[in-house]
Amino acid sequence: MGKACGPDRLSAEHLRYAHPSLIVHLKLLFGLMFLHGFVPDEFGSGIIVPLIKDKSGNMNDTHDQES
Repeated sequence: MGKACGPDRLSAEHLRYAHPSLIVHLKLLFGLMFLHGFVPDEFGSGIIVPLIKDKSGNMNDTHDQES
């Protein structure tokens, strides 16, 4: 809740406040994916946002400082 949308532009609020029939359709979708052993490539895509922990350090340095 209150989080950014993914690449599909859907948020948790879309699912939470959707019509109850969405549950039936999602159950059918995932059941058929399991039955046929096929998952669309788009289901594996996401967005990774790096979070800077130490803002006083070099933000372009990608190496772990503890190593």
